[in-house]
Amino acid sequence: MLAIDHASHVYTWNGRPVPSVTQILDHGGYGADIPNTVAADVACEFGDHVHTATSLVDHKCCVVPRLREIAVLRHYATFLASHRPAYTAIEQPVYSKRLRVAGTPDRYGWMFGHPFVLDIKTGAPSPFHGVQLAGYDLLDPMKGGRRRRRFVLYLDTSGYSLIECSTVTDYNAFVSLVEDFHGTHHTRTGH
Repeated sequence: MLAIDHASHVYTWNGRPVPSVTQILDHGGYGADIPNTVAADVACEFGDHVHTATSLVDHKCCVVPRLREIAVLRHYATFLASHRPAYTAIEQPVYSKRLRVAGTPDRYGWMFGHPFVLDIKTGAPSPFHGVQLAGYDLLDPMKGGRRRRRFVLYLDTSGYSLIECSTVTDYNAFVSLVEDFHGTHHTRTGH
């Protein structure tokens, strides 16, 4: 059974710790260039607040945003009205027995007549976002091996941008990172 300690972001499967998509990406050098500064901490905190607020909106709950989040939520509402996504899962942790990796995609659902996985970002675009979304797609495969369309929704106070990640090699890149992670972990721990 999958469990997550939200405070530490540690996933366990049947009581054993398992790596997350984020840990796999960090191990591969993605995200390692994030500076350890007060500004970076503030940006991460803002992103966390936006994730919480958008999740509350999607669950039809009352949202009391901070001033800076109000503009972002307006842009999120514009995205929802314009693209009309039908979410099937919102911030639901998933685990792949095949990959032995867990993660919490922001959204799974249907949009433009196709299944999709969506990640909400408040920072700048990065090449690793496509690899991250490929990982989330692989964690919860669709029947028949069909792949979801992968989108990143970039939100900020000036608007939103919906970018599709369509590089097919993102899937191979993620699997390679997983294999390297487990190979390194196996060598270090003897498991």
